[in-house]
Amino acid sequence: MQTPPSSPASRGVDRLGTGRLGIGRRGIVRTVLRSAKGRAVLGAIVLYLCWQLWLSLAAPGKISPEIDRSQTRVNLLVYLPFVPERFHVLTFQKYGRVSGTTDDSIELRGVRPDSLNAIARYYWVARVAPLPPDQ
Repeated sequence: MQTPPSSPASRGVDRLGTGRLGIGRRGIVRTVLRSAKGRAVLGAIVLYLCWQLWLSLAAPGKISPEIDRSQTRVNLLVYLPFVPERFHVLTFQKYGRVSGTTDDSIELRGVRPDSLNAIARYYWVARVAPLPPDQ
């Protein structure tokens, strides 16, 4: 026995084409834009995406061209606009060995060159330079 095709009502769609929540496919954008909460959430999402875009675009400009990316591991001096705290040291340990800090920088050793953009992407990193050989 063949089952008859389901009716719109059995699928949760009324005569106006809206779903169980009363929102049609085209109407969800309209519903979100009419709601103050929807506009606030949409605005927050747009701001977050703009922030992420800015971080991605600013990162390469913080990396010194003197860093030799052909090596398998590089030693870096990561400059911050403030005195580094424990949080910053722990964050950079994901990328290499932290061998010390100075007034406004962190010495980071054994970093893979493909991690440079990830390090420079933090908004609190001012610049990334090679660690001088005498250190």
